[in-house]
Amino acid sequence: MALILVAACAEDHGILVLVKSEDANVTQIRLFVGSGQPTSGSLAIPAATGPTDRSAIGNATYFVRDPHDRGDIVAIDGPRTVRFAYATSDAIPLVIAVGYDSNNEPLTAGVLHDLAAPTSANQFNAYEVDLDTRQTVFGPAGGPDGALRLGVWSRPNSPLNMSTAECAGIQTGNEEVAYFVVNPDDQDCDGYTNDQDIECRPNVYSGALAADPRHPSCLVASPLGTVYPYCTFGGQPCKDGLGPMGGECTATHICTPSSVCTSCGGTFSCATEMTNAQIDVGPFYDCAIHATNDGTRL
Repeated sequence: MALILVAACAEDHGILVLVKSEDANVTQIRLFVGSGQPTSGSLAIPAATGPTDRSAIGNATYFVRDPHDRGDIVAIDGPRTVRFAYATSDAIPLVIAVGYDSNNEPLTAGVLHDLAAPTSANQFNAYEVDLDTRQTVFGPAGGPDGALRLGVWSRPNSPLNMSTAECAGIQTGNEEVAYFVVNPDDQDCDGYTNDQDIECRPNVYSGALAADPRHPSCLVASPLGTVYPYCTFGGQPCKDGLGPMGGECTATHICTPSSVCTSCGGTFSCATEMTNAQIDVGPFYDCAIHATNDGTRL
């Protein structure tokens, strides 16, 4: 099996990553290199089933992508072991290797954890990763027993080329935790950083938030003909890329007597001045709980 050297070393010590590809359909290999300290939590990434679908991963650990790893891709013409050399004095916490076919679709993948830094001059620590051919995408359908789960994606409206994707995630069949390499301050990789007002849900790709019941600004009445009329406090929803959607009002789960909506319409300031609105308020609010057909609360 041939060995390809794809990176020259400017220093005399570092880390070697040996990617072993045995699938003849793999035409290029890319490494996603994580750096820094990990963050753990939930993450929702784009699903392969449709443009608006999401794959929610509750046990995600993610690292910031090394800014130089875009060049860590090499073309091959058959089974090979490709050697990526990193001249560094630092450890590499995570590497995700992805093999692509001629259509730039992910075909194989593998992962390495905790690549230790060299401890002396003239030392290169070598790590080998095998590319698993039983990879499947993140999603509810799962895959074959023991299959590796893979996701590679970029911000919306990016060129549809998986081999140049900005972010990647992987979960092997024998690990409970899924590992990700993501953009700095943008772990869902939707193009909106966590400190922007237009980023409503930092851990959900192109996510949205319903109105916050802690900050009501309007009223929402039940539809005409409702058997048990109700009135709820409402507020502005928020959508990634747009931010708080001024002029819109969606219901929260905070209820008030239906007479409030009848007397005040959608004006929230009226509801805050009950006496001025001449509303007869009892000692408590009796509010019906409305549910969908499957029993979940609205």
